[in-house]
Amino acid sequence: MTASAPIFELRNLAFSWPDAMGNAGRGKPVFRDLNFSLHVERGSTTVLLGTSGCGKTTLLKLITGLLTPQAGDVCFEGTPVKTEAEFRSLRCAVGYVLQNAEDQLFFPEVIEDVSFGPLNLGRSQAEALKDAEETLETLGLSAFAHRSSDRLSGGEKKLVSIATVLAMKPRALLLDEPT
Repeated sequence: MTASAPIFELRNLAFSWPDAMGNAGRGKPVFRDLNFSLHVERGSTTVLLGTSGCGKTTLLKLITGLLTPQAGDVCFEGTPVKTEAEFRSLRCAVGYVLQNAEDQLFFPEVIEDVSFGPLNLGRSQAEALKDAEETLETLGLSAFAHRSSDRLSGGEKKLVSIATVLAMKPRALLLDEPT
């Protein structure tokens, strides 16, 4: 990575949803020849604002490889990211908090959800549990550790979903509807 490389860059990106017949990329275009780059300083916050349905979530899913563009390139720190293995590396470095917390929480206890990411990064069970406990403590959520996610309020679920990503110690966070 060069000092001047943007953390994310989209080059000539095109994306359309499937048409009514299910043909991929044949529906209404969301992006056509989109060029976008984002430079961020450590500790800074950048906000992407737009009306409902304008493509904010679609953009985040394209950046993280959860959707595939019909054309163009996604670059992370100056390097094009094309394969699933390359997007997996990106997702290990960049945390993505989903719009709906329920989609991110699926274990019986909060501590299991929060330790899941570190486990997937190759941490041992003990290391992942320590990461999860430290993250919950830092966020003032230690009392939630052994609670069931389905017994949390909407706001509590959102906080826990953010904790699941922070426990992975990402270099950057992408938050879809964080409030």
